Amino acid sequence: RYLTDTVCVETLILVYSIVLYQNTKIQERLRRESIELKQTLGSHIDRSWLSKAVYAKACLKESLRLNPVSVGIGRILPHDTELGGYLVPKGTVVVTQNQVICRFSQFFKSPDSFTPERWISECDQFEQVDPFISQPFGYGPRQCIGKNIAEASLLVLLVEMVTNFSWEWEGNEELDSVSHLINKPDKPVLLKFSKVAL
Repeated sequence: RYLTDTVCVETLILVYSIVLYQNTKIQERLRRESIELKQTLGSHIDRSWLSKAVYAKACLKESLRLNPVSVGIGRILPHDTELGGYLVPKGTVVVTQNQVICRFSQFFKSPDSFTPERWISECDQFEQVDPFISQPFGYGPRQCIGKNIAEASLLVLLVEMVTNFSWEWEGNEELDSVSHLINKPDKPVLLKFSKVAL
């Protein structure tokens, strides 16, 4: 199996996010969910299995909200358009800034915190979010063609990792990102993995 550059980058950001934005509680909850699903549904992970991995999907969504692989989504305006009181002429390239808007407190409570529960309707921290605020794979006919494969690959990898390992940050300072069409960590991702005794 081969993973794309964007999936590899997001895998690093996802596991980093889980340790940086607080604690072992997220790993423990992920591990509990993964082990329970494996005990109930078996260890063969398919689309049906992943549909029940609610917390894992929320962690992925939260990681993509805080650290999207792409800065935003670009489009060329097909006609003159008014945006925020400004007339923008037809043919202008406009880019949404997912990485910026997803950290605005007007759209998210505690926008800089890693809170997977904000995506789970049964949780107290659930937030009703405009679905167009966070679009890490784009939207419509120009949406990333690999979205479903990327999400499934990331979820399978996360489930297998958290079932078998715990991890902690080994770096001296937090990561930031640099943008080269896609966002990448600005320094090596230094994680220490330890085997989990099941």
